[in-house]
Amino acid sequence: MKRYSILLLTIFAFAVGYVVAQPPVKARIAGLEDNAEYMSLLADGVGLQQVEDSVMRVIEQNRKLFVEDPTNREKYGEVILALEEKVFSIRNRKGDIFSRINTIEQDWLIENMNSSSQVVESEVQPTEEADTIVEQAAIQPARLIDDIHFVSALDSADYVALQRAQDDEYKVIEYVNMLSENHAAMESIRVQYEQTQDAAEATRLYSNYKVLNGLCSALNDSISTRWSSIFDAKSFAYTFMLEKERRDDLLENSELALSQALQRAADDRGRFASDAMSSYFNTKKCLISTEIELARMYGLGFVQDSLSKISRHLESIDYRLPKVEIEERFFLAYEPIGVSSPSRYNSRRPIPECEVYERGTMYRIVLGTFSQQQPISIFKGVYPLYRLKTEEGKHRYFAGGFATEAEADEAQIKLKNMGFRRPEVVVWRDGVYANLVEEREAAEDMMQVFRVEISGVEQMSDNMRSTIDSLATGKDITRINGRFIVMSFAERNEAEQVADAIAATTEGATVEVTTIEVEAPEEEEE
Repeated sequence: MKRYSILLLTIFAFAVGYVVAQPPVKARIAGLEDNAEYMSLLADGVGLQQVEDSVMRVIEQNRKLFVEDPTNREKYGEVILALEEKVFSIRNRKGDIFSRINTIEQDWLIENMNSSSQVVESEVQPTEEADTIVEQAAIQPARLIDDIHFVSALDSADYVALQRAQDDEYKVIEYVNMLSENHAAMESIRVQYEQTQDAAEATRLYSNYKVLNGLCSALNDSISTRWSSIFDAKSFAYTFMLEKERRDDLLENSELALSQALQRAADDRGRFASDAMSSYFNTKKCLISTEIELARMYGLGFVQDSLSKISRHLESIDYRLPKVEIEERFFLAYEPIGVSSPSRYNSRRPIPECEVYERGTMYRIVLGTFSQQQPISIFKGVYPLYRLKTEEGKHRYFAGGFATEAEADEAQIKLKNMGFRRPEVVVWRDGVYANLVEEREAAEDMMQVFRVEISGVEQMSDNMRSTIDSLATGKDITRINGRFIVMSFAERNEAEQVADAIAATTEGATVEVTTIEVEAPEEEEE
């Protein structure tokens, strides 16, 4: 619990904007060192990155504690969610900052594109053994989209969107990794859950599974939303560049690859743990193939090699995680009715209180409800017995515990044969009590009637009205929520006959027979 409190204090520290000391920043492009806004934005970006890194470390601590400290897993799950929201907020702020940084850099590059000086500074120092390679790396943009062809060809807003999409890609990778880790934890819980025979442990494990399942659902949404935006921005820019260069061959290949990727994602839908991961990996592979062709087209060998390595790595990843589905188990104590002499219960071993299970279905036989506690002798040696005090302060006694209504009915007959005056079958469904005698009596007071519902037509045609008048003489016709309703029929086959006739004579109409329950009319006394 102490560790949990420490982590919460850490969250509060980040929430109030705590930023650790940071080293001086360096301009990404030589020539912008004197731009005060640019350098300030770079410093802000570095500071936010430090905060994000720290929050991510706390998330990792929580994930570790989530596994090691089962007692507080639900709390750790809540902390993880809060921290992830904090990370999303930080990244949105970073996105705004780097969009402005990219705009400043883009404007500078356009103004100085004819300059023969080296634009992009390299942090790699050349050596005598590798002068050529390092020089190439120094003048070669580390990313495809930093190349001057993109800077000069794309509209300012489109280029900023492309830069932001590129900066956002690492977020999707983080989401994918987090989802994979949560999936592994869920699988571990599933194995433990299936093996445990302890009800309390099973409840704890199932609660942890639900927390992780909720986290995975949120991550799925994040992957899908974020990647969709990134893919759209990149696809638009790459298509524009290929059209500008009149590379119809590459455009055709790209469209075919995308069609195949979408088909694979559609084939995977619903089969694995994450549809979002399937969509991401399939379309990412397609997109990176186009990026490799663009790098080749512009002679960016260094970028092409880097992208090719990423492509090979993507091919090695198996994103098809199996579904982890846990069916909740109910540790209900079922026991048939028996008789013992002497009774199992006495003053030293009184009748136990009846346990009401929050989940699952339990049938019992109620033997009676009394104003005072009853002597054990009146129950004729029957076991197991249970007692429960009602909200009115009365004492209700039950016998047995059954999984099905049929088993309870058999026990009821046995108790009647033993001389119990009015044993009744009762049931708890997820903790809600009901007397089956009362339920059955209520059901007998209800009756089913049928009606014909017609949708898909604005007005009732002459053919429709004629059909209804001839086959449903005297039936009421009303309109509710855009549907015509003919009611009511005592027999289903009578309603179906009218529905079939209407469907056959009314083009575009959707006709169906629905069932409703109404209170049965009271029989008149003669």
